[in-house]
Amino acid sequence: MSEQMCISFGNNSLAFEYDTPQVKELLYFLYQYIPTDLAIVPHVTYHMTCQNNEYTTYRDEELLYQGNSKAQLCNMLLGDALYQLAYECHAGLFLHAGGVVKQGKSIIFPGSSGAGKTTLAIWLLRQGFDYLTDEAVFIPLDSSMAYGFTRPLNVKTHAKPVLSTLFDFEKHKADILSTSISSLIPPSKFGQIYQPNFAPLKSIIFPKYQAKTEFRLKRLSKAKAGLRLLQTLINARNLPQHGFYQVTRLADMVPMYEMRYANFRQLETVNLNEL
Repeated sequence: MSEQMCISFGNNSLAFEYDTPQVKELLYFLYQYIPTDLAIVPHVTYHMTCQNNEYTTYRDEELLYQGNSKAQLCNMLLGDALYQLAYECHAGLFLHAGGVVKQGKSIIFPGSSGAGKTTLAIWLLRQGFDYLTDEAVFIPLDSSMAYGFTRPLNVKTHAKPVLSTLFDFEKHKADILSTSISSLIPPSKFGQIYQPNFAPLKSIIFPKYQAKTEFRLKRLSKAKAGLRLLQTLINARNLPQHGFYQVTRLADMVPMYEMRYANFRQLETVNLNEL
């Protein structure tokens, strides 16, 4: 008999139907911290099963995955689910961004893949911040509340040497799902997960991890901040004025900074919670 799990984010919901404990375990690994809003009807349903250790996943009628790699399935499912949530999001800004919380206020760090969102999130978690997300933030229209898509942290393989002083990958390998490209790590391995998954914005930092660079932390003008935020906006086509008014409003309300760093020692020179 099939069971169903639903997740809600960005005023949209997705449903996952499954009939085996193996799939239920994977879904729990991925989405245990994502809330469900029963008032929102899911616009997409995934159908998942596992037989003889081979996983099969459909999105509605389309086959998405068939194989025996849990790590590949989870990476595919995380990416596809975020795409589906963003594609139908009309209720606010859907941003490529990481985020953490301290003392009930959130700091988010927008950026494209490779900007160092996950690396920065892990360092901040080791400094006592609570985890919100390493990939997607939703800010409702006319709001400054940041909602995080609280998923496993997705550490790129090339970033592991940088993070080796903060996390013992070998010690926790039984809890990690890895491919040659990246590893999914439960956020509980790093510290506190902030629940519920939203908090008012305190500041926005645009990070860039770059080897052999001098540390730089600079507050951006409202114009530059707005342009940088627009570059990380996923659902601009769904919003009035392509989100320009909402981004400008945030730039007026929330301080935004550009930060470049080459190592964690540089980050220790500044208290990001005081920005």
